Amino acid sequence: MVRVCWVLLAMVVAGLALAAPASAADTYASPTGTASENCDSPATACNIEKALNAITTAGDVVHLLGGSSAVYNPTTFISVGAGVTLAGTAGDRPLIDMTGTNAITAEGGTVKDVRIDSAATGVIGAVEVNSGGTFDRVSVQSSTITPCFAQPNATYRDTSCWYSGTSFRAALGVQRNVGTGTASPTNLQNVTAVSNAGVGLEIAIANPSGDFTVNASNVIADGVEDLAAARGSGAGTLTVNADHSNYSAPSIGTGVTLNETAIQSTPPVFLDAATGNFHQLASSAGTIDQGSATGIGAFDFDGQARSVGAGPDIGADEIRETAVPIIYTPVYAGSTSISGMEIDVPSTQVEVFVNGSPVGTTTATPGWTVGVPALIEGQSVTGRATAPVAATTSPLSAPVIVTLGPMASAPPPVVNSIPAPTRKKCKKPKKLNKRTGKCVKKKKKKK
Repeated sequence: MVRVCWVLLAMVVAGLALAAPASAADTYASPTGTASENCDSPATACNIEKALNAITTAGDVVHLLGGSSAVYNPTTFISVGAGVTLAGTAGDRPLIDMTGTNAITAEGGTVKDVRIDSAATGVIGAVEVNSGGTFDRVSVQSSTITPCFAQPNATYRDTSCWYSGTSFRAALGVQRNVGTGTASPTNLQNVTAVSNAGVGLEIAIANPSGDFTVNASNVIADGVEDLAAARGSGAGTLTVNADHSNYSAPSIGTGVTLNETAIQSTPPVFLDAATGNFHQLASSAGTIDQGSATGIGAFDFDGQARSVGAGPDIGADEIRETAVPIIYTPVYAGSTSISGMEIDVPSTQVEVFVNGSPVGTTTATPGWTVGVPALIEGQSVTGRATAPVAATTSPLSAPVIVTLGPMASAPPPVVNSIPAPTRKKCKKPKKLNKRTGKCVKKKKKKK
């Protein structure tokens, strides 16, 4: 019997009484913004509640400023309506910290490029998607409730959901509990769903709901149970299409159809799952390059390009190829250090080799210098880099050969003066014959 652990609660969204700007295609929020600002520009950014209240038209966007150092503490339930977008910055995602009975729901709207931590209680999930809504490049963590919840006609893309608590709860719950007939499918694309004490991905259809389909492509489902699907008695059909995903031993209830394509069961290898760091290591053979290119987004949850390598990775993270370090040239014999530059992310580790043997490691900022034993002409110097986030190691750089340094300018040679030869003297009446160098008698002149 599959254990379905959600308590279905009615959610009442309190109306925001704050006045909104007359018409704003874009509004701006800041962690330090207040309700007195007009939200119309970064310079006049307001708080998140007022910014959200200001957007009512499809195409409107709330921009959350501040990057990864920004922390938003909304005091109300957040609802992102049809066609509206709540957006942080790709690759520099701000944090939304939810408490009390507050949650974030995309009711036809889009939430993207944010991180969400929730200690909320009394709600069905920290975030919820329905009515055509989308969560894109979002990381959600909760220790108190199911982090991610979806109803029919919902999309989660390039998103991680982590339940870090100790109760039996799903990381990502998908459920149809109302309506008849066939519902619009829910789509899960490149999702990482990890539960410390429950099901990674839990899908259910409750009586007397109609038919329902869930499409899961490039999904990692990891938990005490990885994947569970159940159908209530008298409910319609439940179909789960799992494509190029990673899980093992699915628990499938009676009347549920599970269609599987290219499923990987080798567990994923994360950088630090205990702290919620779901970047993948290069050793994660069950996920790296194992995904399908069909329907993938342009970027992973870090805002980095997808895909890299032979194919897209399964899960929210796309492992990166770390840039090869640059070694400054020339490198001269007798040198006791090697310098260069690493153009990858800050804090990348650079390791240097001489004739294939490691001689030192340092952190690039992006410049770097490694002390080495005195170099000898003809030695080969190479380097490789390891990024701290993606945890990939670059190939070795092209070898640089140690050469002799430029010769010092030598002083001009000292040429000693050569004394003029001493001219031989002859006794009179003899004279010197210049050709033979001998003294000869003078010839008498004829009269």
